[in-house]
Amino acid sequence: MAKYNARIESVRINMVRRKHATSTACPHCMSLEDTDHIVTCPSIAASTLYNTQMIKLEYFLKQTPSRELQQSILEIVGGLRHQRDAIYDEGWT
Repeated sequence: MAKYNARIESVRINMVRRKHATSTACPHCMSLEDTDHIVTCPSIAASTLYNTQMIKLEYFLKQTPSRELQQSILEIVGGLRHQRDAIYDEGWT
């Protein structure tokens, strides 16, 4: 998350700036590949990978004793993917 928040990860827009790539296009959907696009890419390949990783994350988080923490993390990730604000249970902000 630190590289994501700092916008310095190896996405095409940064790779072109660093002269490590020649195109800023996402190899899956041909849209501009910036930091946000990595999470929101609509391609089938990206959606399949997201769904597979979410299953693994849910399994991992089930070992967490805090149900609220588990739900919050899943909701934040889902909010990023679907470009919406996270929705919390009543009483959580």
